[in-house]
Amino acid sequence: MDFEPAAADESCSVEFMPGLCADQEFVTALAEGALIELAAAGVHDPNRRRGDPVLARMVVRVVQQHEVDSCASVYRGLGVLAVREMLDCVAEERVPRPVVTRVAIGYRP
Repeated sequence: MDFEPAAADESCSVEFMPGLCADQEFVTALAEGALIELAAAGVHDPNRRRGDPVLARMVVRVVQQHEVDSCASVYRGLGVLAVREMLDCVAEERVPRPVVTRVAIGYRP
């Protein structure tokens, strides 16, 4: 996944490279998770929100799925984690690192 700032007159977007072979339900869930996190609307407790909304464009270059373990909620969570990692990279002025949970998001430098 790559991120870039969106122009002030644009809205956030999630784009997928052509030819990705993932289930449409999963890529939709991934986009939903990312957009919810970019909007800073994913946590119902105001004290736990991460901050202000961020205008960004996310480009998904590779999506993998497992025949048994993949589900929409996992992909939604991955979208959230990808945005959090991007924001951490910007705040800490560092290169991205893999986000490792039960599933993983990998970045190439």
